[in-house]
Amino acid sequence: MARYRGPIVKKSRRLGIPLSDKAARIMENRPNPPGQHGNKMSRKMSDYGRHLLEKQRFRFTYGLMEKQFRNYVLKAMSKSGVAGDNLLQMLETRLDSVIYRAGFANTFRQARQLVTHKHVEVDGKCINIPSYLVKPGMKIKVAEEMQNNVQIRDAVGRSANRTIPYLEILRPDLSIILKEIPSRDLISVNLDENMVIEYYSK
Repeated sequence: MARYRGPIVKKSRRLGIPLSDKAARIMENRPNPPGQHGNKMSRKMSDYGRHLLEKQRFRFTYGLMEKQFRNYVLKAMSKSGVAGDNLLQMLETRLDSVIYRAGFANTFRQARQLVTHKHVEVDGKCINIPSYLVKPGMKIKVAEEMQNNVQIRDAVGRSANRTIPYLEILRPDLSIILKEIPSRDLISVNLDENMVIEYYSK
């Protein structure tokens, strides 16, 4: 499966958002774009530039390639309701997103790896497709052989106090139940989905 394999910190600084814990630490001291003249860039951005930047922030936050992300946007626009809300709901109910939000992985990348390496079950069946859309009532569980995995337990320990309104997180047996499709106010993403819809509507 195609995915971005370049430097995460450099990409984070370019986009202005931390894509990993390491990037967040480095950006505290170096928030400017990378490169020799990064700290001198003060050129006003055009409307197109702002829309493009927001689209790229979405893509790299969820770890999607352009074609796959565009398909999500087009599907969101074709559904009834608010297109921006539809887009976020689809992205947040992806299997890798649910695992990450529940705190069973420290990053989206780690959550995706858990899925692709066949370490996750949905309603008792092994699912290795990160884009698998989870529906309300489905139970996601980390496979038995990974229950004591150091990385997973470390992530669970870090997120011990995390609560996600639309998820029932059962940490003892590393399982999650999606209680409902989240509304926009329940999705804690500091991104502007409407700018993305406008970008693809032009």
